[in-house]
Amino acid sequence: MTLPTDALAVPEAPISCDLSKPLVATESLREGQVIFYETAFVSSTGPTLLEGHHEEVCDDEECEGCVEVSNLDENEMHQVSDDVVDDFDALMTYCETKEALEAVDVHKNLFKLLHLYELDSTSLRDLLHLPVADDPVPSFLDAAIGLRAAHPNVVPLGLSENDLAHLIGVVNKYSIPLDEIDSTGLFLYVSQLQHSCLPNACFTDAGDSLWVTAIAPIAAGEAVTVDFYNFYYQPWMERQAVLADAKCICHCDLCLGHLPDKTRAFKCVSCANGIVHPTKDVFACASCGAVWDNELVHKATGEEATLMEELEVFTAASLRQIMDASMLHAYHHIFYTTCSTLMSESIDETLTPEQALVVYQELLNSLNYVVTYPHASKLQLLNLMAQTCVGLGRIDTAKMHYEAAHAMSCRVFGSTCGESKMFLELAENTPTTVDEMAALYGFEDDDDEVDDDDRDNENDEESPDPLDRAQSSHSTIGNVW
Repeated sequence: MTLPTDALAVPEAPISCDLSKPLVATESLREGQVIFYETAFVSSTGPTLLEGHHEEVCDDEECEGCVEVSNLDENEMHQVSDDVVDDFDALMTYCETKEALEAVDVHKNLFKLLHLYELDSTSLRDLLHLPVADDPVPSFLDAAIGLRAAHPNVVPLGLSENDLAHLIGVVNKYSIPLDEIDSTGLFLYVSQLQHSCLPNACFTDAGDSLWVTAIAPIAAGEAVTVDFYNFYYQPWMERQAVLADAKCICHCDLCLGHLPDKTRAFKCVSCANGIVHPTKDVFACASCGAVWDNELVHKATGEEATLMEELEVFTAASLRQIMDASMLHAYHHIFYTTCSTLMSESIDETLTPEQALVVYQELLNSLNYVVTYPHASKLQLLNLMAQTCVGLGRIDTAKMHYEAAHAMSCRVFGSTCGESKMFLELAENTPTTVDEMAALYGFEDDDDEVDDDDRDNENDEESPDPLDRAQSSHSTIGNVW
């Protein structure tokens, strides 16, 4: 991803800067407006896989290596103290014994913070005021005391054990994944956004930075909220379990029980196309208003529990048969998740491009019904549908999907980020072949020089079916983020 050109950094951005309170908009914000961007205070990669080395329990014949190793790359060596560099292996061994420090990216972020403190003892002032708990969590304090005892040279003398414990809590609580660079970063302002399962904003990573976009109009003085846990298609009970574990309280209407849980969708027995959802313990149809009695609820939830435990399918056709015979609606999270997995992991090798288009549309219908706000998953499906249409030669339909993808990208990422500009180009100059499409996505073949012998060998081989190429490109071109 590329940062939007109109992204503002704090304090120029239209948000409050008081880190002791939830961040609020200081002016009215429109949907699709980039609110601010922030570069990580520190960021670190996790463990790397050692190619050719396997765990004793590994029995995967296709595994290329599953032994994880922790190290500091060349850039990271300049971001930690010399003592950390010299004692890194011993430090890793110690950290593995402490739950609060066992994550590689977490303890590397901590060591970088300690080095910043050595250079300037005031540099961590804001971090030390971020709320973690009323008192130092015992595991954090235990890790802090043990770290100073085992490696006294690593911990600056002026930093108390309580402050060290607080920093350990901060890097555990506020580190945010940076998927693009396979890291986690510590962010002051993004981490202080309020969580909501029904957010009015979202954040996107680009390198070691994040930017926040309004996905709904936000009034001046209104809190800017994001879905920190990617809950968009998770059922209410699973959300509550995660929130309780994270000690996070969500005040959205869904969590308060004012709205039905649309991820649990059942077929109404009283009207033709009605969908029944639970609101707290009441199962009612969204169309005709019929309320299920205990017998119907028991029957439906019993089937739901069975499918949760036993559902295993390998083709979209077999999943469709189960869906047709089930009390659960196609929008139910079990079917949505199963279908998404089938498509994203290319499990169903029998699926034709035409059939794939139908499945993509069904997934998009599910998202549009359950997730009422703009979301990157909708954009990805529109992108895949457009690609497949190009492969099938349905250029007018591909253009329509690219136009929808551009509109969604503007709402999720802002109109000036690179991806939105790319979708605008695809909509205005829709490719007519798979090769043209690959070029517009930046997947051109860089090998301009081909030996004559190689060219002859290529000509002897059967030419690849462009539809096959369109399908196989989904895992690369499709995932442009």
